[in-house]
Amino acid sequence: MEVKSRDAIADLLGHVVPELKEQADAAADLDLYDFLKDVFTDGFLIERLCSVEADGTDGDVVKRCFRFVEILLASPDTSIGAAAVFQVIEPLFADERLLVASFPEMGQEALAVAVATLDPDRLSSDARQALQPYLGKPAQ
Repeated sequence: MEVKSRDAIADLLGHVVPELKEQADAAADLDLYDFLKDVFTDGFLIERLCSVEADGTDGDVVKRCFRFVEILLASPDTSIGAAAVFQVIEPLFADERLLVASFPEMGQEALAVAVATLDPDRLSSDARQALQPYLGKPAQ
C-alpha cells in the first residue's frame, strides 16, 4: 500500500484504523499537518499509547496506527513523510512513557526515525532500560 497524494490520507487512515474512519472523513479537508496532529496523534494515538502503557490494552490498535505511519513514511511524496515525523513521531518525545509504549509497536521506518532523533541521555534510567533493546547500545 502506498500513498502518493495528500488527498488519499483520510481514506487511508479510515482503512488502516477503522476506529478513526468517521473522524477522518469529517476532517478530510484539514491541512495534512493539522489532520495528523488533531485527528490522529492528539485525537487518538496518544490516548491509546497511554492505555498500552497503563494496562496493556489497545496493542492491536496501536500496531495499526503505526502501520499507517509506516505507509506515510514510505510515501514517494517526501512532504508526507516529513509531516508524519513532525506530527506523529516527534510529539512522542514530550513524555517518555509514550516512547516506552510506542517503541515496541513501531514499524521499522518509524523506529529508525525515532531512534535517530532521540537523545538517550535525556531519558530517565528506567526509560533508558526499557528502550535499550531498540537503542542498540548498552543501558547506562
